[in-house]
Amino acid sequence: MQPYRRFSGGAGPPLEGIRDLMARLLYTPFPENGVYICKPSVSTADRRHSFGWGDTIRTMARRSVRMGKAPHGMMFSEPREVSWPRD
Repeated sequence: MQPYRRFSGGAGPPLEGIRDLMARLLYTPFPENGVYICKPSVSTADRRHSFGWGDTIRTMARRSVRMGKAPHGMMFSEPREVSWPRD
């Protein structure tokens, strides 16, 4: 895949080229022995609540391997007042 050229107003394809770029990316294989940071997220339709997670992944010939050592799970943070030190 050819890298896209820099267009005025930013680095990226023009808006009409994004669908084509995304379609090509979906079918582009990851190189073997590559290491990637995967950080998917989901949110409600109104964007009031979201959940994000992430891990480091190593790609192999026929599969991928999670490199993180922490157990799978979720941690919840209750909202509270926070004060920061002032200089």
